Amino acid sequence: MLTSVLEIHIHRGQVESARRLFARFDRLPTSPDVQEQAIYAAATAALAHAEGRLPEALEAGEAAARSSEALSYDHQAVKQGLVAAVEAALALAEPRRAEEL
Repeated sequence: MLTSVLEIHIHRGQVESARRLFARFDRLPTSPDVQEQAIYAAATAALAHAEGRLPEALEAGEAAARSSEALSYDHQAVKQGLVAAVEAALALAEPRRAEEL
């Protein structure tokens, strides 16, 4: 739900609905499961970006992208995190960082 429904809410401009959905998964950052941690990081990045918290979006997106080492670049959370991180880097006028991602 965090790698699909959350983004649907965000793209529809329903940020409050995205926040409520996100809050239902507050246990994931401490999960021992790398996949759950990546999903939460990617959702954090997407929501932070939607709320204009660009430095947080960049940091969380990079965390999701780093999970590619365990999950591969095919994983939806990795892709979602990369998109949010690159968009945040560009919005923060950090094109070099966007290119590195």
